[in-house]
Amino acid sequence: MNYYTKVSAELPLIVTEDEYKELLHALGEDGDDNHGFSMDFDEPRKRLFIKAEENGDWEQLSDEFLILLGQRIAFNELNFLEFGVSYDADRVVPQSCGGTAFRVYPNGEIRECRKAWD
Repeated sequence: MNYYTKVSAELPLIVTEDEYKELLHALGEDGDDNHGFSMDFDEPRKRLFIKAEENGDWEQLSDEFLILLGQRIAFNELNFLEFGVSYDADRVVPQSCGGTAFRVYPNGEIRECRKAWD
C-alpha cells in the first residue's frame, strides 16, 4: 500500500523571475532531494505556487531555502505562509487519512500546528 503526504501553500507569493530561480536553486532543482517539494511559477502574473504532490517532508527543506522563502514572505507583507497537509493512502485503513498544517515565518522558522482535545 502507498501512503502520500500532499502539501500545498495556502497562497501564492509574488516574486520576480530571478527570485524564483534563486528559490528553485535553493530548493534543489536537480531532483536529488528528500523533501518532495516543487514550485510552479506563473510568469505573466509573477505568482509562485509551492507544493508537494506525493511525499512532502518539510523537515527536509534546507535552511537556505527557508531563509529565502521567509524573505519573500516578508516582501509580500505576510506574517507567515501557511501550508495545508493531507495524509492519504491507496486504501482506507486505520491511520491512513488525516491532515495538519504548518507555517513558515519571515525568519525562515517552521511551526507545526498543534491539536488539543477537550
